[in-house]
Amino acid sequence: MNETSIGLALIGRLLRKRWVVFAVLAIVGACVGAASSLVLSPGYVSTAKVLLQGQRNPTEVPGETQIATSLIVLDHAAADLNLGVSGSDLANRVSAEIASGNVLVITGSGQTPQAAQQLADKITAEYINFSTQIITDATNASNATTDKARAALQQKIDDANKRLTEIQSSPAVTAQGSEGDQARAEMQQQQRIVGDATKQLGQIDAASETASLNQTLKGANVRIIQMATLAAGESAPTLLQLALAGAVAFIALGVLAHLIALRTDKRLRRGQDMAAAAGAPVLAVVTETRRAGASTSLIRRMLHDDRRWAAEDLPEVDIRGRDARYQRLLHRLPTVAGPAVILTVLPAEDRLARDALVALAVVAAAGPIPVTVVTEDEELIERVASEADAHGLGSALTAADTASEGAAVVFVVSTVVPDQPIVSTTQASDGALLLTEAGTRTGWELAGIAGACADAGQPLLGLVAVVPTVADGGAARSASDVADPTLVGSS
Repeated sequence: MNETSIGLALIGRLLRKRWVVFAVLAIVGACVGAASSLVLSPGYVSTAKVLLQGQRNPTEVPGETQIATSLIVLDHAAADLNLGVSGSDLANRVSAEIASGNVLVITGSGQTPQAAQQLADKITAEYINFSTQIITDATNASNATTDKARAALQQKIDDANKRLTEIQSSPAVTAQGSEGDQARAEMQQQQRIVGDATKQLGQIDAASETASLNQTLKGANVRIIQMATLAAGESAPTLLQLALAGAVAFIALGVLAHLIALRTDKRLRRGQDMAAAAGAPVLAVVTETRRAGASTSLIRRMLHDDRRWAAEDLPEVDIRGRDARYQRLLHRLPTVAGPAVILTVLPAEDRLARDALVALAVVAAAGPIPVTVVTEDEELIERVASEADAHGLGSALTAADTASEGAAVVFVVSTVVPDQPIVSTTQASDGALLLTEAGTRTGWELAGIAGACADAGQPLLGLVAVVPTVADGGAARSASDVADPTLVGSS
């Protein structure tokens, strides 16, 4: 795992290097946030308040919110407002809650302040009507039950009085013996029935009056204390707030994704880590300006996604300082003792490594030391020839597919695939030199390349880490101004 410390400076470089990527993320996030406003933004909101007066059962108060948002209330409101929608479509635009002091707060939302106000007022009115209807229906049902019970008791009294009249008009009531006793006992029984029924009838009448009074008081204790008012502005979250939140969220996710990728990246960036993996020292850290190539897609170049950001930018150095770096590298190679053949290992598609090889050959030929670059790559041969003409080196710097006679230094180029390296050469050399762009190879890849050199009988002399530079538009600095960095690259 990469152990690069994460700090504000690192995040600042990330935003500076890949600002186009984050600008695109911000635009996408703003569009997503704006689109989510169709669902999340309530638009304009207006509220009305209803006071629930009187003594109420604590379990009854929360039920008022259910009544205010019931489908019956919503259907009646939708029909009266001619909204062209059903009550269920208004469910997400209406809410109700109990505030302190038994105050029912009814809230309505709409695309305009007028629509929100009308909806809240209409829901409040329909809630009161429905509550009154519930009380009225309950009262009517109670009255119907009471009337039925009263009629049954009255019928019982009438039947008992009729029987009493019959017994009293019968001669048996005054007769002696068992017949008279039976008639008088039945008369007493009917009198008790009349008395009990009359008492029950009085109790029913009293209960009916009490219930009717309670229902009337309940209906009278629902009062509107605040009508809905026009909203001064849109309620949060607004479209602008959601768009800004989306932009910030996408930028934060982009930064987080970059930092996670950096922490999990196994490519080596520190010189000591590269040397330990390859089992050979880092002989030099050189800088080369990255040239746009076919290996980088147009989209990545447009988004600046091909720019390395984890390491600090190294400014371009002048030609003298650049040459000094390569001269120090040459003094660390066997070329200082006389003619030498160096097996130069280049990872495939590593353009900076190829640029560094050409620059190294130019500096060596300007020594003046006759230099030949042996390669089968026609593009590299043409590049070397072009640089030789540009620097007026003539025959001091040549490139061909075979070594020429008279060359004091021969760079034999071997291009390898990093994940499956095979160093194939039949020419004896004084050792191998690996040129690679810093921060592009894992430890296993560097170890594999070193092992491939050993298998080919070419001991690895060391590595050259090539760091891309960024032109700052100002005066170039000399090589002495740029110390070899410990952190030599990142992507």
